[in-house]
Amino acid sequence: MYKSFGHKDAWTLKHIGQLHADKMFAGGEIKGSGRSIGLVKQCLISSEMKGVSIEYITINPRQRFLAHIHHRTEAFLIIARGSGTIILNGKSIRLKKGDLVYIPPRTAHGFRTKSNFLEFISVQRPPVLTSRGKEDLEVVERP
Repeated sequence: MYKSFGHKDAWTLKHIGQLHADKMFAGGEIKGSGRSIGLVKQCLISSEMKGVSIEYITINPRQRFLAHIHHRTEAFLIIARGSGTIILNGKSIRLKKGDLVYIPPRTAHGFRTKSNFLEFISVQRPPVLTSRGKEDLEVVERP
């Protein structure tokens, strides 16, 4: 049983499997310098979440995900497994399971891994992938 408070359509706790997915992507490879550096396992965009999307991302060991910005999207990252480094506006910060990172719009961010993979959940508002299928993403680092 999931609880709803206030407005009849509002909810505070719901299993992700109960959300109506307006768009659901099985995922795809993250490319870097022409090769796969990781994987987006799924992307969920739901009108029930009012302009929020969720991605589950894996970055393979010994990889670099180039610094990029989202012009209008803010993101909350929850580190689920593994370890690595996030580079925020040029500053390197080590990440481990359980860490939470907030990335405001227009903040340059990229990732590096050593011998471990890095898996995280990214909650984005508004979604990085627009309704027209374009990404709010600009790479700002050279390979």
